Amino acid sequence: MYLMGQLYLIDAQVHGKGKFAHTKIYAISSPNTELVYVGYTTQCDLDSYLKSHISEYQRQPKKRRTSWKVIEHGGAKIELIETWPCSSEAEAEAREAHHILRTPHCVNKVVPSD
Repeated sequence: MYLMGQLYLIDAQVHGKGKFAHTKIYAISSPNTELVYVGYTTQCDLDSYLKSHISEYQRQPKKRRTSWKVIEHGGAKIELIETWPCSSEAEAEAREAHHILRTPHCVNKVVPSD
């Protein structure tokens, strides 16, 4: 779990199938703010995924994901919180919500629920 500048990696004991077998929970942060955005992806390359967040912010600031609240401060970076193999989108969202609720200064507006 990502807490106050520390990164904890947790290997899941769950063995997912399909694209959600590669679920990664990540945090976007900036050295210029204490705000943090938490999300999940099934993409392999987190750096490319950060670029998609930044590109979305540049095209449509303040319109979609609340990651813009972090990105607007400059110097945004993405960090892997954990890999958590899931069998469905609902499982991935539940794990994302777990971290959103436990991350100080989290900017996420939407917390997935069961």
